[in-house]
Amino acid sequence: MTATRQKLLLTGSEGMLGRYLRKTFPDYDITGLNRRPGIGGLSCDLSTDVPVINLRYDLVIHAAGTTDPSLAMKLNLEGTRRLIKALSPAPPSRFIFISDAAVYGLSGAEDLSEESNTWATEKVGQSKYLAEQELAKWARENDVKLTVLRPAWMFGAGISGETARLFDDVLRGKYIHIRGNNARRGIVTAYDVARVARSLDGHPGIFNVADGRNRPFIDIVNAMSSNAGRHNRMTHLPAKWASLAARIFPSLRRVLDPDILRQRATTITYNSDKAKLATGLQFFDTVEVIARRDKEFPYLDF
Repeated sequence: MTATRQKLLLTGSEGMLGRYLRKTFPDYDITGLNRRPGIGGLSCDLSTDVPVINLRYDLVIHAAGTTDPSLAMKLNLEGTRRLIKALSPAPPSRFIFISDAAVYGLSGAEDLSEESNTWATEKVGQSKYLAEQELAKWARENDVKLTVLRPAWMFGAGISGETARLFDDVLRGKYIHIRGNNARRGIVTAYDVARVARSLDGHPGIFNVADGRNRPFIDIVNAMSSNAGRHNRMTHLPAKWASLAARIFPSLRRVLDPDILRQRATTITYNSDKAKLATGLQFFDTVEVIARRDKEFPYLDF
């Protein structure tokens, strides 16, 4: 007798992480929920509407979200509220929420663990943390096993937003590195986040997801250049010249914006020992993956 396949509702299934998650759960019947209609999926803009859900799913993975501060509260928080409202008549037994390490704030810290204070002062981190709280209450009331993943800065095929803009600046030779910037960043591949989601399905708790290498920001930028085979020589400027260059060259104003420079010069790293212990997984070196130098990473499959 053939076993019944479990049903998975995956929000944001057409996004960067969603595409990795679809391939990580091949033995599930997956229904995608996206803003635009997809084959065999549900169409709903969670930032404005409550989806119509007529099935009881065994597992829901809520990967839909945004890093755009102007949309964060509408999608990350209000969208999560709309989703659980639609699920409440027939709650799933398990729920995985893709949160964000931004819940700890972006002011700079090292080795942040799940026990560290959540101190987000910007909209993305605030919206994700508030969504976590809403989900925790709903899960308790509906006997749902809730797993929360807090990924570091994610990289993978189909990147968007500020990450895509940085990649574009690097490939066009417009990236400028401020001399003396040795900031390190916690990063992770979207593939590893998907693997952690699969391994922790049904395992409640909050888990950071980062590769643990904490590479300097300049290493990430150089890897982006190698990815396209450009190996562009990076422009390095003293900090005091950056504002002058922005005034003289209008095309550089965005890459030399003080807020962007501050973010790129801030060390933020995360401790993901809890996830590694629970899953037994070894994470890929994200910089080597970006540069396409890792011979073990399944590039062709993703």
